[in-house]
Amino acid sequence: MKSAWLLSAGLAFAALATSAWCQQLDFDKVEIITEKLGPNVYMLTGSAGLDPSHEDAAGGRIGMLAGPEGILMIDSQYAQLGDKVLAAVRKIDRGPIRFLVNTHIHRDHTAGNAFFASVTLPIGVEDNVYTLIARTGFTRL
Repeated sequence: MKSAWLLSAGLAFAALATSAWCQQLDFDKVEIITEKLGPNVYMLTGSAGLDPSHEDAAGGRIGMLAGPEGILMIDSQYAQLGDKVLAAVRKIDRGPIRFLVNTHIHRDHTAGNAFFASVTLPIGVEDNVYTLIARTGFTRL
């Protein structure tokens, strides 16, 4: 089953997020900033100036669509920011998170998958991203 595989992949990505490169970022100092882009459409970003790889914002940006049927999230940020991202989402909308879609394989976009897999399923991955993840040693289920 694809969602079981994606959960396993998310857990593996969480482990990768603890690498030495990722440790350069002090996650305790990161705040999640929300910006409303349109009706029910938001962008969530980490604080600027803290991430050596992303000077304008810590980690990847998260897209969010909040509607009457629930929430769609695009990307999940670093694993260490899961609680902060969820708190920011809950300030916008208390509805259920129905879907999480990953745009690409970088851990600042996918490492939070394991955290959000415990909050919502399924996690959707674009086919090319799925292929890249499979090539890194994960088995397609």
